Amino acid sequence: MKRFFFALTLFALPLAMTAQQNDWQFYFEQLLDEMQDDTGDEELEELSEALSAAAADPINLNAVTREELEELLFLSNTQVEAIVEYVHRYGPLMTKGELMMIPVLDETRRNLLSCLTFLGEGVPKEIDFLDSLKMQEAREAYRKTFSKVKNRGEAAAYIKIPFYERRGDKKGYYGYQYKDWLRVNYKITNRLKIGAIASQDAGEPFFANKNGWGWDYYTGFIQLQKTGILKNLVVGHYRLKTGLGLILNNNLSFGKTFGLAAAQTSATVIHPHNSRSEANYLQGAALTLAITKNADVTLFGSYRKIDATLTSDSAAIQTIVTTGYHRTLSELERKHNASQTAAGIYLRYNIGRFNFGLTGVFNHYSLPLRPYRATSTYSTLYRYFAAAGNDFWNISVNYGYKLGSRLRIEGETATGDCGMVATINTASWLVSSKLTLSAIYRYYPAQFYATMGKSFSEGGANQDENGIYIGATWTPSDRLSVNAYTDYAYFNWPKYLALGPSRSFDEYVQASYQLTPTSTLTARYRVKFRQRNSDVARELIYKDEHRLRMIYNVDINSLSLRSQADMSYCSYKEKSAGFMFYETAKYSMKPCIFALGAGYFNTKDYDSRIYAYEQSLPYNFSSLSFYGNGLRLHCMIEARMFNRLSLIGKLGFTHYFDRDEIGTSYQTIYSSSQTDLELMVRCRL
Repeated sequence: MKRFFFALTLFALPLAMTAQQNDWQFYFEQLLDEMQDDTGDEELEELSEALSAAAADPINLNAVTREELEELLFLSNTQVEAIVEYVHRYGPLMTKGELMMIPVLDETRRNLLSCLTFLGEGVPKEIDFLDSLKMQEAREAYRKTFSKVKNRGEAAAYIKIPFYERRGDKKGYYGYQYKDWLRVNYKITNRLKIGAIASQDAGEPFFANKNGWGWDYYTGFIQLQKTGILKNLVVGHYRLKTGLGLILNNNLSFGKTFGLAAAQTSATVIHPHNSRSEANYLQGAALTLAITKNADVTLFGSYRKIDATLTSDSAAIQTIVTTGYHRTLSELERKHNASQTAAGIYLRYNIGRFNFGLTGVFNHYSLPLRPYRATSTYSTLYRYFAAAGNDFWNISVNYGYKLGSRLRIEGETATGDCGMVATINTASWLVSSKLTLSAIYRYYPAQFYATMGKSFSEGGANQDENGIYIGATWTPSDRLSVNAYTDYAYFNWPKYLALGPSRSFDEYVQASYQLTPTSTLTARYRVKFRQRNSDVARELIYKDEHRLRMIYNVDINSLSLRSQADMSYCSYKEKSAGFMFYETAKYSMKPCIFALGAGYFNTKDYDSRIYAYEQSLPYNFSSLSFYGNGLRLHCMIEARMFNRLSLIGKLGFTHYFDRDEIGTSYQTIYSSSQTDLELMVRCRL
């Protein structure tokens, strides 16, 4: 193993540097620096999958629409509108460098957008492709004529091979120890897309037990866009968000460090669910119709089986399970043991600088939800006001005001069968080309619930939270950019691990400085104080978490180097600290790409754990959590052949110096080392 890494390093580093770096994953890695601490791995993995699909099917920037940009997910409402307005006013763009003229578009998102687009022919100026539905056919004809996509789609196959055995592999898991999946996406025309995925987690049975049809999970969709008054239609698995997501949002949800891109968008966005995630999607059909020039209506219906932990008499649902694991007897018994039926409507109207929307949602479960019972212990009091019963409904009004390109205000207010009113309101102010201020206020009563809602929050749900977020982006020069926010939240009812009213304070600042045209230094500090239970009954104390990260990036033509240092400190009932140093290198040499990484970590315990992102295979995401004392190594090689076929392999190795076993329960590995090999075959169609 040591000789292998040493030889590969000697081979890769001295190679000549001739090709310009144009790898979206490089800039996605920079985007993760903003998001990783408070965004779940599931959301990050789904975002990675979405961007992989976008890279395989790039957008013509000179004929781009608002809907196409919204599907990229990492842009805020303000950024989307600024891009569309610039292209409409000054296009066609002659070079992607013109994106620098859009002040609200920061360098990371600008570079990432550049990797996911191409410069084709633009729509003639006399065609108002922003507003006029009558010109849809003409615009589509132009796009067909000189915006032909080189790659109509792609097919990919993946397998992960572990060089170790878990406790569950010997006894407990019903399937083999490999993780694998197949994926196909194809664009039949510029209007019609199809996609399908078959996926299997390690330990799940194959053509056996409840998986008699082969893989454990299948997903697929058909999407039709821009046909007459039909703006978007998805049949199969899909995700949908209306307003600010207060009562309807099973789209991706990012953390506070992602800023207003995570919250401020009132557009109706229907996305095909083209992910391996077995939760947080709808199954059926959703469509958006343009009923007038300024109004559209969205309708959706869904029926799907869900996994649930039932009460002892199997008469009610205690917990809806979203992990998607079906490896053991208990997990297989939970598979599809309940169902969810949902339907709704969303009306949106734009008039001048104002926009309004009305959402109505109905949700039914085959068994009643019963998360809290009178016999429950005091420690589960946080579930007292959770949604209970079979049938639920919510209704909301969202609203917005735009003052030129400077000021934007959005909000959503909702109620439902709970009888309470909740609201979230956001504001973004472009003070100057160098300074942007933003604010988010939310008020979610403890008695409020929305079974299909997911909006901006500290507590993880649109319930029992009163908070204010204030953020700023400052770019005093072309070389220096600063992002910062402060967030305060108050919880009136007991939360998990906090048996009483509690508070949370979250402070964040990140500065990035371009030292040279090819190197950047980034520093980030985050401190979070949240009240938790102490050793004294019903007494709360603050859990203090401090995290510092320093990153040095060098990007010279086809060579990318990254040095990262992390430090963490946690003070709760005990004090804990840790650090990690991680070095990565990536080199692109046609037709191959090489990536190497090595890291050392040392933390006292789990509270001072360190998170690290490393280069991963397409449609995969690799965010690892390290605690204890150990070493992490990885290498990845991609070989591209015939401009269509790619073979990719990644070897990852983790060794712990402070333990003889890794993991717990069925995941226990009876060794101090863990080695995984990932292989993928990818073909552009």
